[in-house]
Amino acid sequence: MMLQNSNYSFGNRYLEGVFTMENSKKILCLTLCIALMIMLFGCNEKSEVVTTISSEIVVDAVDDVLVDENGHIQTVQQAEISKTLDVGFGFYHLSMSEGISTDFEDIYSSSYANTTIQAFNKDDSFLKTMQFLVKNNGQVFIPAQPLTISSGGKLQTNWKENLEDCVKWLKDNNFYDNFAGWYFDEPYGPNGVNPAALKEVGKYNLENIKKRFFVMWSTVHIDKSIWCPPEHVNTAEVDKEIGKYLTDTGYSYYGDIQVNIGKYMKVRKELEKKLGQEFEHIKIWHVPCIFNFQGTFTEDKAIRHLRKMYEFLQNEKNPGGLICYTFNGGDVLEGKLSFSQYIQKDGEDYWERLLSETRRIGRLVVTNQFKDSLVVSSDVSSESQSSEAKLNNDGLPILN
Repeated sequence: MMLQNSNYSFGNRYLEGVFTMENSKKILCLTLCIALMIMLFGCNEKSEVVTTISSEIVVDAVDDVLVDENGHIQTVQQAEISKTLDVGFGFYHLSMSEGISTDFEDIYSSSYANTTIQAFNKDDSFLKTMQFLVKNNGQVFIPAQPLTISSGGKLQTNWKENLEDCVKWLKDNNFYDNFAGWYFDEPYGPNGVNPAALKEVGKYNLENIKKRFFVMWSTVHIDKSIWCPPEHVNTAEVDKEIGKYLTDTGYSYYGDIQVNIGKYMKVRKELEKKLGQEFEHIKIWHVPCIFNFQGTFTEDKAIRHLRKMYEFLQNEKNPGGLICYTFNGGDVLEGKLSFSQYIQKDGEDYWERLLSETRRIGRLVVTNQFKDSLVVSSDVSSESQSSEAKLNNDGLPILN
């Protein structure tokens, strides 16, 4: 474009000195030359773009490639199912239907959370949740298992109708644009989803509904050498076939990050290996543990886990986001307090540093600034420091 504008200005200046009848032939000749130059430069520019695309991704035709506003290359198929938020930050087990609507409203009306997972129900609670998300530009993934899978792990007889009924309800209530897609949580197992059924749901979504398809795996679905209780010895694992239908995926693992960092890296590498070439088009999510998991997590351990998951996200070529794991605020299960209970200023256990770091990292993710940001925080209180971890000057655990 710069060359085209420069040539046009030069042509104008030249024509001012030669515009006479006797020079009409010269004018015509010059005009034709300028037109030819514009055509040539335009063709060259297009050729360069095509060359760049072909070197980045193998496609059947150039027309099947789009470049999004961030310069990421997508196929048309991927673009159709990726119209919701580019990168997300949110929480498990946090909704307006679990008796903690104040926490939900405070968090999702802030600038640090934009993604939630909510079960579909045609009730007042789900309606209010969706209205709130629309108002605050949030997105929701809806668990598809209750709509599609029977107690035996196979497809329900009316599973397609259930999915379409959900879609129709979302459209009728003007929530469809905030519906990111379907979600499955650790689907395989003795009482879980049959792998063939999961692939069938993914295939139907891809061909008909065209929303995102998000499956979160347990480590046992990826690498049994990391963790495998006896009942999961024969549990199916991730493979390239399910990868064909995934748009989003990740894995949950809550071991102490300092002790088990090698295992985390091994699971991540194995996930990429098992998905094969399909991995390239899938958004990758990580799961910070932000509560007292199994009664063994301290505030330092929770901060450390959050920050490492954030660092992992920064290193992903195709980041999906962070979806933080906690139980709902109404439960104290086996001594495990939830994130909601830890963020109450008047509570017995107030994890102020964890709340501050969650807000800071969440804002960086939802504003898409996380790729260029530092992991170390400079605005977190040093109160309630634990003697178990070495802390930096900001009062945060030092990551190894």
